[in-house]
Amino acid sequence: MKENNICLSGATPQWLESLVLSQRLLILDTATILKQPSKEYAKYKGRNKLQRLPQVICIGAKKCGTGALQSFLSHHPKVFTPSMYETHFFNYDLSFVKGVDYYNRSLMPFTTKEEITFEKTPKYFIQPLVPQRIKDTYGDVDIKLVLILCDPVLRTYSDYNHVLIGKESELKTYVQSFHDFPNFVSSHLIKHSKPIDSNNMTAVSTLPDIFRVGLYALHLQRWLKYFRLENIFILDGEVLSRDPGTVMVQLQRFLGLETEITKRNFVYNKTKGFYCFSKLPKDANMKCLSKAKGNTRSVQNGTVFSAIPDSTMRILRDFYRIPNKKLEKLIGHKFQAPWMFM
Repeated sequence: MKENNICLSGATPQWLESLVLSQRLLILDTATILKQPSKEYAKYKGRNKLQRLPQVICIGAKKCGTGALQSFLSHHPKVFTPSMYETHFFNYDLSFVKGVDYYNRSLMPFTTKEEITFEKTPKYFIQPLVPQRIKDTYGDVDIKLVLILCDPVLRTYSDYNHVLIGKESELKTYVQSFHDFPNFVSSHLIKHSKPIDSNNMTAVSTLPDIFRVGLYALHLQRWLKYFRLENIFILDGEVLSRDPGTVMVQLQRFLGLETEITKRNFVYNKTKGFYCFSKLPKDANMKCLSKAKGNTRSVQNGTVFSAIPDSTMRILRDFYRIPNKKLEKLIGHKFQAPWMFM
């Protein structure tokens, strides 16, 4: 099949539209996609609004507060999110093969060039192919990444409970077969009366993602092959839950946004055990996370740790100790958290 080089310079939006729809344009460079209008171009023509690739992607980590962060940030007047809560475009092969045009036109909101499109899919962080896919998609176009890390022990417990109340029937049945969390932990992390070595990649590769997600250094190393550390905003999920106002101010600064969200926007909900968002002046219609969020992070009954037996806690702390040291060595000059040294 003969390949034709097509010059896109000066092409009209209507011409590009027909070319894409007729499938004669097999590859679009990223710069074109960022500026290219969608099928509803006429509707937004006079308002300078286009569908654009996200300038910011939150890549994880799962159960560390990505939902809360997106909920809080969405209150900024210059931030917009996709039509899907999580797109899973870069980690689901069936979505990725549809191409960047599908990602851009089918999922992204209409924004002006002064506004930001923010996408979050926590599973991106642990999928080996995703960093290169994002880099290849964006090329030299600048993109900022947001990564939330949290205490891997609490994250594991939260993920376990998330599976139990979730809809993934096969995984749910598998987790339920271990009767309880302590049994689940010991069955996977203790083999032949000895703890699994987290340095043993062969053994680690057989573990459920519930454990593997918390091996932060292992996953982050892949991302740093394609993205500079200064382009990744890394925050502590434990701080986000305790002091969301401070974190949001830092994030807005990183994104180059005017500071619209501050500590004054957050009100602690004693019933939920978390902070809710409130517009200023504070009103009665606070925006709190859904009932499904924060069930294992609430401090209503003391601390989350009280729900984990000491013996199970020791197994988990031992398992994540070396990976946490690797994380400190990898990014310690930029990010440190108390749980990294437990």
